[in-house]
Amino acid sequence: MKKMQELLEADKGRFLQQASGKNAETVVKVCEDELNRLLSVYNDQEGDERVKETVFQMVRAVRLSLPLLQAEGESQIYSRTSMNRKESGVSKLGMILLILALMVAAAAVVLLAVSAGALLTSTNTLTAVLLIIAAMVLFFIAGRRFISGTGAEERELYAEVSVDAQKVYHTLLAAVVAVDAAVEDMHREKQVERKKDLLDRKDVIDPGYMQLMSDLLETAYADRDNPSAQESISAIRFYLHQNGIEALDYSEERKAWFDMMPSGRKHTIRPALVMDNTLIRKGLASGGN
Repeated sequence: MKKMQELLEADKGRFLQQASGKNAETVVKVCEDELNRLLSVYNDQEGDERVKETVFQMVRAVRLSLPLLQAEGESQIYSRTSMNRKESGVSKLGMILLILALMVAAAAVVLLAVSAGALLTSTNTLTAVLLIIAAMVLFFIAGRRFISGTGAEERELYAEVSVDAQKVYHTLLAAVVAVDAAVEDMHREKQVERKKDLLDRKDVIDPGYMQLMSDLLETAYADRDNPSAQESISAIRFYLHQNGIEALDYSEERKAWFDMMPSGRKHTIRPALVMDNTLIRKGLASGGN
């Protein structure tokens, strides 16, 4: 059964790829998706409903605290330019130039009327043409003053901060390690309770009863190549397992659980009976000096 730490470490590459260079809002969403995935995979392999509920509540607490992540990375400064137009007010200089342009244009019209039918080379006609040109220039300048007087350019600076994906990953890793530690504590408590319950069952670990089981196994092991003996060994092992007791064969790691008989070949004569890693009755093996 894999711990949540192992599941997250297996996802490290994908997580960093999705979170690198992103802003805080995006990274929080990436973290939420990852926690949901971890919870789903973990629940598929955990059979204890009480443990599942505890893990769900702890992951939920981690998820609610994600917006508080402090893992700032690089800051990018951006500028934004806008035109703010005034709702009221007219450029005074623009108004003066407009009036002057109208007066010059009017003068040109009067001169053209007076010199109607005369040649274009006449003094009045040339003067009128010059006045028209001057009026056009004044109209243009007045228009420019009106445009510049009705709005103002503003430049706004703002910063966008990206989140350090590595820092977020290690923060998330520390959180799931804490979840794993809590789950281990729950499993240990469950084993202690189960062991206590089994120890209270005198009929299961009664010394006479355990001796009977050992003797039956030793008899069957003496003829272990016989199919019927193999069936007896399997049936006794299964019965003991249902009662929380394991019949274990000899190995170097379990040497302390066996009495040894001198022999040139190491093999189990009688298996050791163990409950929750606690020896109930010693086994017997050959191969000792």
